[in-house]
Amino acid sequence: MSSTKYEVRYAEKEDLGRVAHLVIKGIKDIGVENIRQDYVINAVIVNYSIAPCLCLWGDDELVGVVPLKISSNYWSDEKYLTSLMYFVLPKHRSLPNLKLLTKSITDFASLHGLPYRDNFMGADKNDARRRLMRRNGFKEIGIILEGTT
Repeated sequence: MSSTKYEVRYAEKEDLGRVAHLVIKGIKDIGVENIRQDYVINAVIVNYSIAPCLCLWGDDELVGVVPLKISSNYWSDEKYLTSLMYFVLPKHRSLPNLKLLTKSITDFASLHGLPYRDNFMGADKNDARRRLMRRNGFKEIGIILEGTT
């Protein structure tokens, strides 16, 4: 029995439809129901022209995506690298794949002199997600809250 060999590559233009599909799948995965697919597709395409989209491939199958974007806070002109979505299909989620994607992101950020900041949202398992990210070198700098009505 052979194990799956994973690698991270930058998306090509022809990959963007599949990237958008996985991003939408990821958005649904965190419990969002009201998704404008055209907005997602537009965000993937627009940001592709500014920053790379990382694709996790397992045995020549696209199994994960991290479309990157360059952003700034409203109080500063400092630019930083972040992602639209960090999504890997459930059967391919693993610590080695997380490290592979994270290293690819931080290598790109370092090469371009950009800090890397991200948010990891989910509908559940937030404590586990927080511990996992801390163990992988992330420092928590805030929280995201959603009000209930």
